[in-house]
This record gives sequence, structure tokens and C-alpha cells, in this order.
Amino acid sequence: MKTVKLIQIALCGPSDVEEEIGIAKRVICALSDGELDGRGILLQPLHWRENASPDLAQRPQAVLNRQIVDKADIVVAVFWNRFGSSTGVYDSGTEEEIKRAHTLTKRVMVYFSKRFKTGPMDTVQLSNLDTFKCKLRFLGLVEEFESHDEFREKFTRQLLQSVGELLAPDTSKTDESGKAERPRTETNTTLNQSQRGGRGNFQAGFVNTLNVRSQKPKITIAPTPGCVSAEELKQIGEWIETLAEGDTGIARDRAFGKWGKMFNNAFNIPKRDLLPSSKMGDAQAWYEQQRKMQRIGYKTAAPDEWRNNAYAFIKARMSEMGRTNADYYPEVSSRLKMKRPFTSLKNLSKKDLERVYGVVSRDSDGR
Repeated sequence: MKTVKLIQIALCGPSDVEEEIGIAKRVICALSDGELDGRGILLQPLHWRENASPDLAQRPQAVLNRQIVDKADIVVAVFWNRFGSSTGVYDSGTEEEIKRAHTLTKRVMVYFSKRFKTGPMDTVQLSNLDTFKCKLRFLGLVEEFESHDEFREKFTRQLLQSVGELLAPDTSKTDESGKAERPRTETNTTLNQSQRGGRGNFQAGFVNTLNVRSQKPKITIAPTPGCVSAEELKQIGEWIETLAEGDTGIARDRAFGKWGKMFNNAFNIPKRDLLPSSKMGDAQAWYEQQRKMQRIGYKTAAPDEWRNNAYAFIKARMSEMGRTNADYYPEVSSRLKMKRPFTSLKNLSKKDLERVYGVVSRDSDGR
């Protein structure tokens, strides 16, 4: 009987880092087959191309979150010149995966490539990427590399360090002020497997998963019958987080608390996990109404910023679809039944700009 500790590693990134994702997969497999094999540790890479399956129960990114990010013990994200496309909740899928993993207190390793690239650059993508990089630097430590060889060397060394810390028995940490931090949720999955013949030829086995949060016994509180499930509760949390991030002029923590209280008051409940599951449709309608009102307020309070963001979004999505002003603007004008085809976004009224924004959003999501 051989006991193996399984550590699953999610690999995330926009479409321009496929080479780096491939390198990361090879590093993970090489470490699992080599140095870590003797220590009884099995590393498994997770990527949506190989590990996701069709599911229409939720929006696409929510499905990937559940199937990939939530299962992982470590999340690795790589960026180069692209930030990615909007998920409807966040500005890119990789951003949503990083924030979800961070919220779940998983180990998140983020890498930024500084490799030189010839050819045209998408200035909107680069701007979004730079902004996001600055935000991450306030959260913790990120890494940069200038070549594939440097990425391979750094990722190999740093992944070994992360695995060692993940399996370390002492999970207690303190922040800069000396206060205890929230313990990182660590999932150590143990496979007890019988083996015949060559290495990797496992014939039978079973998996036991232990979530370690502290040295105290874990107390599990059963959900109230008829109330929202864990998955529905996560969805409510995502809605509240989206509303909080869309609240300008207020700190994020305060905004999150504000919207959480507004949700509870709207449904007359002390805590959102007590919302009846049958009310999820009403909860979604409440979220969509609040989001719509939030957008209208944004247009009124900061019309120039709203317009510039709309221009940037439309141009970025057109670039991704390979569409040009000359062929796409007349088509959109015809579909919206405008009196005259528009030739410039800047000439559109607020109402028409919002209509064009909607068409472009639907076209790009339906590709």
C-alpha cells in the first residue's frame, strides 16, 4: 500500500500565455515524477482545456470557478500583454479566478512576463493589465520574468517552496502588526493506492480529504432546511461583491458591508444564508435592478469617464472579433434601426452609445 498526498494546481491566464501554461504543466509533472515522488507527493495540473466539462447550470466563468479554482490547492496565474475579456462580473476571467482564490484563502502565485513582442499592441489591454498589476502589488508579492528559461527556473523553485509551506504542520501566521491572520485553508488530499508493475500503474484506491483550518476541532453547522445552498450562497456573495466594487467614493470593505446589509434588509433576514432557496429568483432580480441603478448613477455622476470606458470596451471587443469601423459600424446601425449609420462612437448620444455597447457585448460573448 502506497500513501500519496495529492496537490492540485490550477493554471490560469489569457490567450497569449499558452506557451507559459505549457511550461508550467511540464514543471509540475517533472517535479511530481522526480523530486517529490520520493516524498510521497503527487502534483496534478488543472486547466480548463483538459479539466472542464460542459455545464449550463451557471454562466461560463462560474462553471470554471467551481470545476477548476475551487478544487485547487494552489492557483497559478500568468500574464503577458493581454488582460483578458470581461466575464460579466469582472473585467477578465483570470482576474475573477485570482480574486476567487484569494477570497477562499488559497495560495495564489501570479507571474508577469516582460518578454519583448513585435507587432501591434492593444493599448486598452495593456492599460487594464498595468492597473491590475498595481492593485496586486498592494495585496502581496508578484513575480516577473524576461524569458521562458527564467520563468521555468523561478516557477520550479517557487512551486517547491509553496508546496513545502502548504504541507507545513504550523499554519499560524501573524500580520505586520503582530495580530493573527486568518488561517489559510489547506486541502491535503491523501490517496491510499495499491500498485503493481511500473510507477503510476495504480490499480485501486480511495481518496480522503481533510480541510485544516486550526488546531481546534472543526464544528460543522448544518444548513437550515429550505434555505440557500452553499453554491447559491456563493452566487449571492458574488453579486454583493460586484455591487461593492461598482460603488465609487467609498472604501471597498465599507461598500461590501453596506450592500450586504441592504440585501438582508431587502429580504428581511438577519443573515443571507437564511434566505429561502425559493427566493433566489427574487434575489437575482434585486441584484440586476441595483446594478442597473448603479450604472445609471455612474453615467450621471461621471459622464466623461463613463463614455471613455464605453469607448475602450467597444474598441477592445471589436479588436478581439477582428471587426473594423468600416464593416461593423454600418451593420450595428442597421441592426439598431438608426436613422443614419454612425461613423464615430463620439458622435453617439448616451442612449445610442449604451445600445451599441450592448450589441458589441452580446456579439463578442457569442463568438
